[in-house]
Amino acid sequence: MERFLADFPFLISLLAGALACCSAVALRRVTAAFGGWANLLAGLLRAAGLAAFAFSFLWAWDLGASQLFSGVVSSYGSYRRPIVEHPTNLVVLVLGVAVLVAGLGLAGWGLRAKGWGAAFLVAPPRREANLPYARLKRPIGLGLMLAALGWTVLVQSLPLLVCLITWLPLMLVLLELEEWEMGERFPAARDYLRRTPRYLPRRRSTPVR
Repeated sequence: MERFLADFPFLISLLAGALACCSAVALRRVTAAFGGWANLLAGLLRAAGLAAFAFSFLWAWDLGASQLFSGVVSSYGSYRRPIVEHPTNLVVLVLGVAVLVAGLGLAGWGLRAKGWGAAFLVAPPRREANLPYARLKRPIGLGLMLAALGWTVLVQSLPLLVCLITWLPLMLVLLELEEWEMGERFPAARDYLRRTPRYLPRRRSTPVR
């Protein structure tokens, strides 16, 4: 285990980010008792958790292939980049770019629809009848997962693959926790959460206004 963490030290920051996001969920459960400061602290913890997730991917990218930190961060682990780098296959390149762009586009669309000021808050969308929330209940989370997958396909490095495989289950559990807490805090949102899918958009028979 120590050897594994020495090779992939970014897993520590990844787990720390998951812990921060779970702590944010727990804090939101007690906002009624402790007041608005608990909700503010929960938002800060969630922001810190998301920042830790992003940093973990950058760290894994640096370990695997990039020159983003000029090897400074990777010097803390025993894993080293491959000396020989193989060119990316054109099909893989197109697929990776397509998934990455689609994920970033979906996350940006969801963030714009939700409101930039609510970026770090877990609450039902104000206009759930509008796209993309009319078809997907968590477009930002799904978009980030797609973007991470596309990025991993493009880089094709072992550290980034380990980071993705570790992060995805953590993200899925976190989404489940957040939706449960959202339904408890906003009873009116339970029907929306129950009938709206998270991964595959549902079809509508009437146009969205």
